[in-house]
Amino acid sequence: MWFFKLFFKTVQLDIDENCQIVKSNKIIDNPNITVRQANDDDIERIVDLFLQGFPFKWKYTFREEEMDEVRKLFIHDFRVAETVIPNTLVAEENGKIVGICQMKYPHVKPMKYGNYRADISFKSVFKVILSSGMLEYLYTMKDDECIIDHLVVDSQCRGKGIGKILLNAADEEAKGRGLKKVCLLVAHHNERAKKLYENWGYIAAKAYYGTKIFMFGDTEIDSGLGLVWVGLGWVGLDHTQNW
Repeated sequence: MWFFKLFFKTVQLDIDENCQIVKSNKIIDNPNITVRQANDDDIERIVDLFLQGFPFKWKYTFREEEMDEVRKLFIHDFRVAETVIPNTLVAEENGKIVGICQMKYPHVKPMKYGNYRADISFKSVFKVILSSGMLEYLYTMKDDECIIDHLVVDSQCRGKGIGKILLNAADEEAKGRGLKKVCLLVAHHNERAKKLYENWGYIAAKAYYGTKIFMFGDTEIDSGLGLVWVGLGWVGLDHTQNW
């Protein structure tokens, strides 16, 4: 991981220790939305939402003609991995999965990739390895923390409070595991996501700056890869008072 230190700068943002950040307790009452633990039968739908949720990333990493093969690759890897599906929550509406929340927990080994040989270019493989290593480097956590790795709501189902419902489920999952803080990384330009997390009580704690090779193809921005958002608003500044 030392390699990535050569290309990134971390800036600790000022946080007022006396600030009172209130988590929004308003969850849209939608009886049609339920959250449950994912299972292997959900993998194809989870992969479809996973690919839908980060188009800028995949556009940079893979060629358009490779995307069918990329979908097969992710389906294979999610199926053989031991830490993806067990740590994924899914939101359903009338029996259809409309949102996913993938979590990472301390002392859990990174996802192991299977032996599926995808028909993608060496350049794409190199970018996958580079970006995966970058995220592992950025996603460091303490023993009492967990990370929201991916949160995606189907683009056809937004505006129904599904994001908040999944965030609330992630809170409960972290609490049930005895953890005191939930963190996540948000791309600097993802205004929709930042607004959702701010409304849920998250605050920006760190900013990462990196070279363009790690920018998922964003050539208009010289720095400001993303912000680490920490749920201090709901776990309390002493990390225990609001559980």
